[in-house]
Amino acid sequence: MTDSYGIPNHFFGPIPGQFYAVIGRVTMLGALLEQRVLELLWAIDDEPQPVHAGKSVAELLRLIEKPPLSRSDATDDDVRDMLRRVRVVIEERNAVVHSLWPEATLRIAFRWRPRTLKRRANESEWMQGEFVTRKDLRGIVSRLVTVNDELATMSQRLHSHRVTMSTDG
Repeated sequence: MTDSYGIPNHFFGPIPGQFYAVIGRVTMLGALLEQRVLELLWAIDDEPQPVHAGKSVAELLRLIEKPPLSRSDATDDDVRDMLRRVRVVIEERNAVVHSLWPEATLRIAFRWRPRTLKRRANESEWMQGEFVTRKDLRGIVSRLVTVNDELATMSQRLHSHRVTMSTDG
């Protein structure tokens, strides 16, 4: 037996469509966030846009942080704070998208995934697992929406600042 998309029932067990829908929302908002990080880099970098297209979000974040920054100190602090929040929601997104969810429901679900060396608290913590509720998943979606909106606003502001500075100079 398979579900309506051809996934065999023995892969995950009976998972309600609403659960797949929330995972899809996290996935789509995460992809949008990665695009918005690229747009932030374009707003502060002099390279032609195609130079950074296709780079991982981790590479883009490192490039944004690379000095010299062409903004005021107050704006630099805003950008650093934004990048910190981006990293938090990306990690939350990764935990959702890269976990396995055996027999998940929206009431409560268990997720687990192997941990990379750099993400382990100690050598024996090679597997991470935890219970997640509908409220937890809605919180992740909400934080992804908020950071996406704030990142878009910041990119627009920095791009406008660059345009203003180039026409004034």
